[in-house]
Amino acid sequence: MKKRKELMGEVISNKMEKTVVVEIQRTVHHPVYGKVIRQQTRFKAHDEKKECQVGDKVRLVACRPLSKEKHWKVVEVLAHPQRVEPVLDESLASGLAQAVPQALPEHGGRGASEDSASERNRSGPTSEVRLGRGGHLPAD
Repeated sequence: MKKRKELMGEVISNKMEKTVVVEIQRTVHHPVYGKVIRQQTRFKAHDEKKECQVGDKVRLVACRPLSKEKHWKVVEVLAHPQRVEPVLDESLASGLAQAVPQALPEHGGRGASEDSASERNRSGPTSEVRLGRGGHLPAD
């Protein structure tokens, strides 16, 4: 029996039903300049158990076409990324609770820019020159 192709890559999307998008990274030498270039290819792969999360390192194996773009299956999850849960200190949480109401506008939802604009209009005439159409001074 012929050995099937295998690839290893990182899951970048798992939003589809029983399907994940896996990105395979590889390095190649540029044919003219010889510089090492990183290239990536994205494959859609079948995830029957829905166990893959974004960031997981997985091993894929080639299979018969399962859909128009899906020709790979997830064989195993090699590594899960370390997920860090954010811990909010109680003193910080109470400080945030006090700071948020002070930052909100007090005048019926108007922002600070609207308040200062209305105060400028009430302060009286200004020496501002307004240009007419075409950027010319209006003829009085």
